[in-house]
Amino acid sequence: MHIIIGFLAQAVLTLALYFTTYSILNNPLLSILLTALFSIFFAIMMGSYFSKSFHKKQKDVIDESLSSIANTQDTDLLSAANTNISELTEKVSTIANMLGHASGYMDTLTHQTEVNTKDITKAIDQVVSGTSQENESIQLVAHQLEMMATATEGIAIGAQDQAKSVGNATEISHTVNKAIEEIAVKASNAAKASAQAAEAANEGGKTINATVKAISNIREKVGQSAEKVREMGTRSEEISIIVEKIKDIASQTNLLALNAAIEAARAGEMGRGFAVVASEVRKLAENSVIATKDVNNLVLAIQKSAHEAVTTMDMGVEEVQNGVELAEQSGKALETIISTSDTVHQELKDVVSLTNQQISLSRELGSAMESVSAVVEENSASSEEMSAEADNIAKEIDNIAEISAKNSVTAVGVSKLTTEICTLVADSTASAQTLAEMASSLQNLVSAYDNSVSEIVIPTKTFTSHLKPTVGIIIPKKIAFWETAIKFAQKGADELGAKLIVCDSEENPVIMENHITNLVNQKVDGILWVPYFGLGRKGLTLAKNAGIPVLLIDSYEGGLQPQSEEFPNYLAFVGPADETGAYEMGNYLLNHLSPSKEGKKFIASLDGTEGAPGAIIRHKGLIRAMKEHSDAVLISSKTANFDFEAAKICMQEMLNESPQIQGVWAAGDAMTQGGIEGAKLAGRHPGKDIFFVGMDLDSESLKALRNGEQLFDVGGHWLQFGFGLSILYDSLNGYPMPKGRSIVKLPLLPVTREKVDQFEKDFPNGIPLYDFKQKSRAYNPNAPVSFFEMKYSTE
Repeated sequence: MHIIIGFLAQAVLTLALYFTTYSILNNPLLSILLTALFSIFFAIMMGSYFSKSFHKKQKDVIDESLSSIANTQDTDLLSAANTNISELTEKVSTIANMLGHASGYMDTLTHQTEVNTKDITKAIDQVVSGTSQENESIQLVAHQLEMMATATEGIAIGAQDQAKSVGNATEISHTVNKAIEEIAVKASNAAKASAQAAEAANEGGKTINATVKAISNIREKVGQSAEKVREMGTRSEEISIIVEKIKDIASQTNLLALNAAIEAARAGEMGRGFAVVASEVRKLAENSVIATKDVNNLVLAIQKSAHEAVTTMDMGVEEVQNGVELAEQSGKALETIISTSDTVHQELKDVVSLTNQQISLSRELGSAMESVSAVVEENSASSEEMSAEADNIAKEIDNIAEISAKNSVTAVGVSKLTTEICTLVADSTASAQTLAEMASSLQNLVSAYDNSVSEIVIPTKTFTSHLKPTVGIIIPKKIAFWETAIKFAQKGADELGAKLIVCDSEENPVIMENHITNLVNQKVDGILWVPYFGLGRKGLTLAKNAGIPVLLIDSYEGGLQPQSEEFPNYLAFVGPADETGAYEMGNYLLNHLSPSKEGKKFIASLDGTEGAPGAIIRHKGLIRAMKEHSDAVLISSKTANFDFEAAKICMQEMLNESPQIQGVWAAGDAMTQGGIEGAKLAGRHPGKDIFFVGMDLDSESLKALRNGEQLFDVGGHWLQFGFGLSILYDSLNGYPMPKGRSIVKLPLLPVTREKVDQFEKDFPNGIPLYDFKQKSRAYNPNAPVSFFEMKYSTE
């Protein structure tokens, strides 16, 4: 039957294509009407077929279910009846949904067809009424063509005048061009002269600077000379004192000579020789007094001259200082002249540049004027051609009038055809209403079956049918444990009957934003998302506008609260208890270490990306552990960005700087393994003389725990998506997460060297032995809301 329907549809579409092609070649209006007619006929035919098909399918399903119940043994009657009724309910519900969609489609189609038919009728009326208007318009156009011919002649005359004006403008343009070229030459010469002036001013500035320097040297020498003259005046005063002493000595000597002469006279003949000596001494004393007076007069004259010389020197120094100041002022003035000269030179260069641009523009203007002149000539020729074409158009107008008359006759015939289409639309509407009533009846039947099933009590555990949503997951696959997270989420999707669309954000904000937009456009039923790069608010807004519920995973974005008035579609946040896990790491490490000779426990930390929320929270856990150990010392700390190679390099550097490090706390397992390699390269032996603890519990960490190179690890981040899927699934099925529990912190799973085997047994490939249906409140209403708060003991 489906094949027959297919051939019939193809035949109808071929026929429609034929008539449409024919009508397009002859009458576009008839093309539209015929296409609408064939579309309506095809829709009615398909609705009739599906209506009969649904009736038959409903009957077959009910007959099959009743036959199955009749053939079942009495001992299993109740269980079998319930099973078959459930299957019947599901099938009938499917049929009802199909009928509902079909009836809705038919209703929409007939409604749209009715609207289109009315539009066509209205258009036909407009065509009929517009035909007479066309004749009037044609006559008016003919009259306007005559006026256009007259105007064209005027345009031709105007074009000739315009050509003359353009010629005059071209000559003026050439004259302006020559004037601008002369200005350019003069501006260029002025620029050269200003450059020479600037160079001369620079040389003058150098000369003045040299003069100022020489005057300064003169001022210094004059000052030294004045000081020497002052020193001479001081020395002359000392000479006066000495002269005064000599004068006193001469006076005393003269007195002694007089006394000696008196004594010699008393002595008589024997004292005569002594009297001669005394006389000569007295003469010498008198000469000394005379000479002393002369020296004193000379010293006084020298002192006076020295004083006058000092005064003159001081005046000279003052004049030199004034000269220096004037020279400095001259230098500054010259600097201003130089600066102004440079500015003038630069401005003249700009003038030259602008003038050259004007020359170029003027030449372009001349070319443009010549082009305009050519265009004007062409316009003049074209106006003559237009005059000739106006006559041809007048002839075509007569043909259009004839075609318009034919269209008027065709429109009347199409109007009758439209009336018949309206009748078909009414019949189609009735069929759509019948389908809607059938769908409603089936829905009532399904409700009755559901009520019957709910009243039957069966000892064995069964699950009712639930929604099968499509869920989008946005996750950065770069980190190893996210691959395990996808596997666990897929396990949940398989058990709950959900479909997953997994998108790798590649830790790139642009790619992440594109994934959000794509999932919203696909109209998925829900989104689980790790909101890095602060895109939480933007993504929640896009999802809210589309009515899509969202769970944020792993990375909590401040300011965004689940189930708030701003974002009611934000159902919950599911994240790891990173701070507690980091605290357990630090505490286990410090408990294991023995105090050094100094009585301290020296540890180092390999931290995550600086500023990242996860890195900050994990480091807080380490600090919290250290506060409980008074002998703990964080001797070194480096940022390794959750990267293996970076951690390897950082570890070597820390051990070279602080060889007393006993233990290492790493905020992520990639850094743990990088730190172990770095310690080996630095000559240390992990697990023996240095101990490592880490977070994430990936496969490499389990190997390191098993071979003894790592002491302790915590993890379980990969469980977030599976548990988030459970919360989303329950919410879609009418079991929302209570608002008070909407921020979920998953306890991390601690694993020691001794517990690796037990962990791998309980979590094969990292995935727990977990029954999603049993833990789902949509399937098991008695399941606790806190089912996801898992514990794993290290005891």
